[in-house]
Amino acid sequence: MLALSDLSRTGDEIVKLSSVPSSGDNVSSHSTTHHADTWSAVRDLLLSIRPQLQFLSLARSHLQRIPRLDPNSRIILFAGCPNAGKSTLINILSRANVEMQPFAKEDRYLFVGETDYKYLSWKVVDGAGTLDKPLETNDSNVDLKLAMSFAHLQCVVVFVIDVSESCGMTVEEQADILLSLRPVVESKPLIVAFSKSDLRSIDDLSPAKRELLISAAQSFPASKTCSYSALDGDVMALKSLACDALLERRISIKTSISGAEN
Repeated sequence: MLALSDLSRTGDEIVKLSSVPSSGDNVSSHSTTHHADTWSAVRDLLLSIRPQLQFLSLARSHLQRIPRLDPNSRIILFAGCPNAGKSTLINILSRANVEMQPFAKEDRYLFVGETDYKYLSWKVVDGAGTLDKPLETNDSNVDLKLAMSFAHLQCVVVFVIDVSESCGMTVEEQADILLSLRPVVESKPLIVAFSKSDLRSIDDLSPAKRELLISAAQSFPASKTCSYSALDGDVMALKSLACDALLERRISIKTSISGAEN
C-alpha cells in the first residue's frame, strides 16, 4: 500500500519518467507531452484528496482493532463502574486476559474472551468505557459506544456493583448508573452482580442502601441478582445464572415466533 507521505514524491517521479521516452522508442513529442500531462493530473488528483485518504487510513486502523463479534452469537456483556471487579471476572471466566490496573482507566476497545457452558461456545465481553456517571449526563464518546453495544448485541448484561465501595464510588452512585441504562438494557436479561462480598456483603449494608440496590435491580423486568467473591469460587454460579438467563430468553423468543406463525 502506497504511503500517504510519499504521494507527492511518487507523483513527481511518475511525471518525470513518463515525460522521457526510452531510447529506441518512436514516440512523438505530442504523445510524450500527453502522457506527462496525464500523470501530472493524477498526481494533482491524489494530492487534492489527501485529507480524505488520511481519514480512510485512520478509519482502517481503527476497524482492524474491532473484534469479530457476531451480534447473534451467545454473548455475556459485563458493565459497571471503574474498579468494580469486571476485569477479574473476565479473566476467571475466559481467556480475554484483560489488563487490570489499581486506578480507574478508560478502556477504548472491547475485550473479548471465550468460555463454554452446556457444550455451547459463549463470548465474554468486557465493555469499553468507565461508566463513572449516569448515561444521560455522560459526554464520554467511549461510554456512548458502550451504550450502543448494549442496544445492538443479543446478549445478557451483567452489571457489576461493588457493595464494598472500595472502587471509589458509593452504592447510591452505582445504582444511579444502573438506572440510567434502562433505555438500552430494559429488553435484555440482566444480572446485577454484587462483587467483593468477601469485603462486605449486601446484608452488611444499611437497610436504606440495601433497599436502594434491590429496588434498582427489580425495576428491570428481566433482572436477577446475585453476590459473589472471586476468592470464594462463586464466579461459576454467576456464569451459570447469566447463561441460563440468555438461553431462557432465546427459547422464549423462538416459542413466541413459532406461536405467531401457527
